[in-house]
Amino acid sequence: MSEAKSGLGYLSEIEFLIHQKPLEQANYYLISKFAEDDGILYYHVDSHWVGFTKDPIRGEIREASLVDPEATIGSLENCIVQFSSLAQ
Repeated sequence: MSEAKSGLGYLSEIEFLIHQKPLEQANYYLISKFAEDDGILYYHVDSHWVGFTKDPIRGEIREASLVDPEATIGSLENCIVQFSSLAQ
């Protein structure tokens, strides 16, 4: 399987980004993108509840949550190790 098809090209890019030092005075959010084998894309944003809409059918309002970049990097590094072992 080629590097692009297996996702390892993206993996090396993610590893590069993870090893950068977080900027001080910056806000960090965790936004994840996923793709199925058939090309369907999904995304996820870590978020928290902030209220309800005023519509007759009440909907939830959510806001992206700030994350601790050091803790998040540690979690992502664990995911990369697991993905690397599965992709080989």
